[in-house]
Amino acid sequence: MYMKKEKKPQWLDVKQVLGRFPKKGRLEAFQEYMGTEVEDRLRRFYSSRKWVPVLGGESFVEKIRKQIKRAGKKVQEIPEAKRSIRPGMEKCLEAVRRVYGVKEEEIKESRRGERNEPRAMGMYVCRWIGGMRQEEIAKEFKLGGYSGVSSTIRRMRKELEKGGKVLQKYGAIKKVLEG
Repeated sequence: MYMKKEKKPQWLDVKQVLGRFPKKGRLEAFQEYMGTEVEDRLRRFYSSRKWVPVLGGESFVEKIRKQIKRAGKKVQEIPEAKRSIRPGMEKCLEAVRRVYGVKEEEIKESRRGERNEPRAMGMYVCRWIGGMRQEEIAKEFKLGGYSGVSSTIRRMRKELEKGGKVLQKYGAIKKVLEG
């Protein structure tokens, strides 16, 4: 849009942006700048969190969530909010603990060869409601890598598709998180 000769939208301040480049070779300098790689520091910042248009700490995001709620809307009714105001890891796991009536260590504890539904649900909720990356979930649940998270989430999805009590629990978790 900056490079084309056609009429620009009124909101687009081309002069302000292009004015940051030297007059001689301005368009070439801009084009080169736009083609450069994103700095590692910036890449780490955005990859360390769910990509959201609302940037800020947990307390700020919570403040925005409350404002939306006071306005009489559920976060899930606002498409942009689904992606931007997701609950953090701790909130997701707290909701799972409340619904299942278990302690934190029971969710994070791996019992090899033994089914641990709250743990599997915790991973699923963190991924699909919290929007966390599998690497983050693996670290939180003390797994060697994300492949274990992927397998657990896949099995939980199949259980949810069958319906029954596990689906009811998932619904209850969603209600806790909406509240």
